[in-house]
Amino acid sequence: MDPTSYTYGFIVKDESDNYGLFDANSKQLLGFDYSEILQIANNDYFAVRDANEANDSKPLKVIGTSQETLLTSEVNDVPKIDNIVSINGKNIIYVSDNKYGLINIDGEVLIEAKDYDELKYAGLEVLIAKKESGRYGLIDLSGNEKMAFAYSSISYLKDAGLLLADKEDYKTDIIDSTYKVVLADAIISQINQEEGYLRIYKENNYKYFNYKLEEKQAKDLMPTNTLYLYKNDGKYGYRNQDNKV
Repeated sequence: MDPTSYTYGFIVKDESDNYGLFDANSKQLLGFDYSEILQIANNDYFAVRDANEANDSKPLKVIGTSQETLLTSEVNDVPKIDNIVSINGKNIIYVSDNKYGLINIDGEVLIEAKDYDELKYAGLEVLIAKKESGRYGLIDLSGNEKMAFAYSSISYLKDAGLLLADKEDYKTDIIDSTYKVVLADAIISQINQEEGYLRIYKENNYKYFNYKLEEKQAKDLMPTNTLYLYKNDGKYGYRNQDNKV
């Protein structure tokens, strides 16, 4: 058997080249009934293709934990689904003819797959979207624009609840959960997710901010460090907690 890492366990291939799914405790979740199991980070729904002895490609479908079929590509008014990118709650980001859309588990199309070259969640109620122009913006789950398509890329800093919207000039707008730019034209030199802070080049100096965008001293954010970067007369050096160089 050939195991492949999965968010909640392992996808395993048997001697007939069919796939099943086991959890991290080796409990079987899905039988060896599928020619493909997508690596979707969801433990309530699974995206699969049925096994077929004739080797004809079966349509992509979503099943529940009892292996019951909930949604199938091109069945009961469901659009053609070539790939499933993610399942968040009951909403599914899918791909059809290289365009991204959003459909729920009941087969209701929330965003038709025609306008976007990429979709990904940024929290529960907003999507980062990319248009054919290559520009990124924000839309809600009905496709309404929440932030103009003016950025070269947008990433979501989940632990902080912040969006980092990059511009062409290497500067970044930091956007909060209300889609307000709370810090414009930031030059971010470091994101420390373990300690929960950003190091930003601002006013000709490096400054430190926690995830609430409150400016802090480096020693307050990195209490285990013994040396800290500082600037004096246009030059950088290091000093200890007692401000000794």
